[in-house]
Amino acid sequence: ERWDLRVLDRALGRVPGLAFPVNCSNEFLLRNVKPAVYWLALTSGAASNIQKWAMVQVPVTRQNTSVALTMAPPAEVTGRLTGPSGTPWANPEEFSIMARPLDIFGPNQPAVKPDAQGRFTLSGLVRPRHMLAIESLNPATFVKEIRYNNQLAADGILELVPGGTLAVTVDDGAAAVTGKVLGVPGPAVVFLTRWPRGAHPETLEPAVPFQHLIRAELDGQFRIASLPPGEYRIAAFSIGVA
Repeated sequence: ERWDLRVLDRALGRVPGLAFPVNCSNEFLLRNVKPAVYWLALTSGAASNIQKWAMVQVPVTRQNTSVALTMAPPAEVTGRLTGPSGTPWANPEEFSIMARPLDIFGPNQPAVKPDAQGRFTLSGLVRPRHMLAIESLNPATFVKEIRYNNQLAADGILELVPGGTLAVTVDDGAAAVTGKVLGVPGPAVVFLTRWPRGAHPETLEPAVPFQHLIRAELDGQFRIASLPPGEYRIAAFSIGVA
């Protein structure tokens, strides 16, 4: 059986060139690792069809470090999408739901649509933390609240546990922000985020239900819809300009 080991430098937010196969019955050794905090991810199966996985965070100092990883099959999360106070939503199929892995790269699983009763299942999850991305075909609707195992999921982030369940509450009456970006050389990108940022201010993924990243039109015009009530911060920058 082939296992693949990948190493992520958490501080840099990227893979520092360490990715190689290991035998499933043998130990592995990483040499000349600089002091930092790393993620080790061990997987078996093809990248698009992972059969088992394990992941652990490792602080490396100037002393040798030993870690143990326990392989497990991909996780599954079931959930239901409803209106306020748990009332059935008239058209749950208008929403698409995806869980995107955090802390270390993919794989991303395809988005799913709730059934007529609002029920859905997210499967094939192979990282300990995921960010929920929810989109609607109706610009008047928005995500009001996300709860995972009856706890508020701040910024749409899920800390996976066995048998975890999701409750997504949506509502209508969403707002929209329109504007125009001026004084930038070339196309612009507009970033809008809820404020305050919440429990995970380090997260900058545009997939968060309360964060939006869009590209403005060539003349600088932009529109961001499906916004729940609240306070926001907005920023714009030119593509290709640091």
